[in-house]
Amino acid sequence: MDIGGIRMAPAAASVPLAPRVEPTSSGTKAVATELPRSDVVVDVRGQASAKLDARTQDQQDEAQREALLRSFIQTRIIIRPETREIISRSVDTRTGDVIEQFPDATTLKLKDYLKAISDSKERQNPAARQVERTA
Repeated sequence: MDIGGIRMAPAAASVPLAPRVEPTSSGTKAVATELPRSDVVVDVRGQASAKLDARTQDQQDEAQREALLRSFIQTRIIIRPETREIISRSVDTRTGDVIEQFPDATTLKLKDYLKAISDSKERQNPAARQVERTA
């Protein structure tokens, strides 16, 4: 058969089939191979799988240390009622000390300071805040 310059060839006549699997005395199926009898390949589907942890001992130790530290650190979410800002704090549960806060205290103080300046300017010149609308 000729299709646009591409010649089609018939498929190969003989395709090798998978080897027949015979059940062994233990009830599992052995796959036919050329291995010695002591190195039999066994079908393990349906059996419990082994969990392999490929991390090094140092990585495992580090993971254990982090898990221990996480047990002493609590994350708290706080909403400031006057500004409705969300603050995230990591607190040491043993001592109550704040380990980390976002946004930090300096940023919150700066925002409060700038808001106070803005409010005082509005009180001094309320006309500056008015917007004219024309149709």
